[in-house]
Amino acid sequence: MSPLFANIYLNDCSILINTKTPCRMISYADDFVIVHKKPFTEEQLSWFKQRVELEGLTLNEQKTRVVNIGEQRAEFDFLGFTFKRVQCFWKKGRWYVKVQPSKKSQKKFKDKIRDIVKHRTSKTLEELIIEINPIIAGWRNYFVRCGYPRQIFFKMDWFVVGRFYRWAGRLSQRSSKCLTPDTWKILKKNGLEFFVTIKAGPVKGTL
Repeated sequence: MSPLFANIYLNDCSILINTKTPCRMISYADDFVIVHKKPFTEEQLSWFKQRVELEGLTLNEQKTRVVNIGEQRAEFDFLGFTFKRVQCFWKKGRWYVKVQPSKKSQKKFKDKIRDIVKHRTSKTLEELIIEINPIIAGWRNYFVRCGYPRQIFFKMDWFVVGRFYRWAGRLSQRSSKCLTPDTWKILKKNGLEFFVTIKAGPVKGTL
């Protein structure tokens, strides 16, 4: 069954849970999360499963999890995000739910960049940048509106710059050295989009 039809079938179940129980169901296509202020009981879990089956759907047992987000470092993934309970570094003894791009989402992004910025390619720097800019923009626009993505954005910037640095090193047949601020500035000057804004000053050399 397609995600669209699954969402249509889940609509009745969602309305029932949201209006007739103390729980709340949040769904998108065929993925959903049911949240409750108290730990779920076995009776509740059995009822949820039955309600889904009444809609003609079957739960994916391998992907279905029960998470007590009140526990330290408890976490779950939903729609490409990871929701994780972590300790506040600015208030001792306080905890909050941190929302960031999931490891799976990060891996998919990196794989796309690897497929484009690779050692054996005849494309120029300008062609590579034109090809990956929409990928960076799309990923940033999806994750920027929720949670705390800046730390992950910075890591993804370093990954992209690293791919270009290795590509340039192979191109010139010189062994790669550690990254320098000029590498970022050269790429910025040539039109590369970044997740985190950097100041583009004078550059030394070219890629």
